[in-house]
Amino acid sequence: MERAVDDLEREQVTIDEECDMILEELRAVVGDLSDLRYGKLASSATEEQVTREINHLVSVCESVGEPLLHTT
Repeated sequence: MERAVDDLEREQVTIDEECDMILEELRAVVGDLSDLRYGKLASSATEEQVTREINHLVSVCESVGEPLLHTT
């Protein structure tokens, strides 16, 4: 029983670390999209950069949802 508790505690730490990394990625993407919204991006590759950032945001969001789908 004690071993199971230890395993669960380690798993919780791992999940917390993953959540922190995902949150930082999401903040970075939102910050980049905010720059776009307020016209802070001034390059000819803006459309390509926006597409890349949105695709990254989608992949991060999908990776967040995957662990939840596998727990049931």
